[in-house]
Amino acid sequence: MLDKLMEWGMSAVVGAIVLRLWQYLTEPARVRMQRARAQRAFSDTSDSFDRPRSAAILTVGLRKASQPLVLNKLKVRRAAFLCSEEACSVVEEILADAAVPSALKAEGATRRFTCDPDSYGDVRRAMEDAVGWLDMAQIPHNETILDVTGGTAVMSIGAYTVALDRGIDTMYVYSKYDSKRQPIAGTQRGVYVFRTQGAMESTSLEHGIET
Repeated sequence: MLDKLMEWGMSAVVGAIVLRLWQYLTEPARVRMQRARAQRAFSDTSDSFDRPRSAAILTVGLRKASQPLVLNKLKVRRAAFLCSEEACSVVEEILADAAVPSALKAEGATRRFTCDPDSYGDVRRAMEDAVGWLDMAQIPHNETILDVTGGTAVMSIGAYTVALDRGIDTMYVYSKYDSKRQPIAGTQRGVYVFRTQGAMESTSLEHGIET
């Protein structure tokens, strides 16, 4: 009886291995890559303000949030804003903020990409357009970051999935809030949602750390 149980156990183990191998071979390479990236992202707790970026893509809602802080901390020279038609005025308010780097005041340094903030497909389309705009400016994806702090949840998810496909880092700004639900100055911290291996290696080299 014991021999029979051991035989069944071995068969189950072999069957599980064969099933996993079949899943691996039939699963699209892009899905495997996304899973690996996501696993790395969850293990990365470093500050996303850790190094300057050439460009940033930011989701924008109906009121200014932490976008000026992000642009200032990252010292970007190009910025793309994903927003609804209604929120275009908020983008102007963001750019008028004193914290925004002077490089973004130059003509052609910023661009708005409007979308329906509650349409996943339309947000993805706008995000693809934003990435294409930065590609035309020859800004590498590992020098770009997506900030999903502002806007709707649909905007954040739609933009994030494109960033994941393109190997673009994603962050949001964590903050403590007062009793009026206003961010408390000095508590904001950039948190990675997703960080590419290339960006990790780049930062490590800058700080003389081996990966």
